[in-house]
Amino acid sequence: MIKFMLAIIFAILIYIIAKPHYLCSGCNMSTEQETAISIATAKNAALIIFRDIGYIPSSRDSLNIIYENINNDKNWRGPYLLRKGATVDAWGQELVYKYPNSCNPRDNGYAIYSIGKNGVDECMSGDDVYEW
Repeated sequence: MIKFMLAIIFAILIYIIAKPHYLCSGCNMSTEQETAISIATAKNAALIIFRDIGYIPSSRDSLNIIYENINNDKNWRGPYLLRKGATVDAWGQELVYKYPNSCNPRDNGYAIYSIGKNGVDECMSGDDVYEW
């Protein structure tokens, strides 16, 4: 229980850092930096979910599993983020969640990334924003 509470507190702190324009009007963070922090926040929430429910949800579940118990898992303890906008990039688009990671067939993990300013999913290339 203590680990869960610490993870929630950590996610909230990351979220606060991810949205600095709520805290000050003079913050000068690039849209790519804001988006990278949103991706890190979503990944942190995803890791907690995976631990709680015991598996990595498929792409069809999208990041909605952070906010809703889509599959009626008995071990789901969310919502894992307080505001749905936390999984939106700096351009106002929902982050992409893929499992398995079809952008990299050799990677059997999941991917969370932004389709970038152009709004086109270029599978983590072009102007897409992602972190490894």
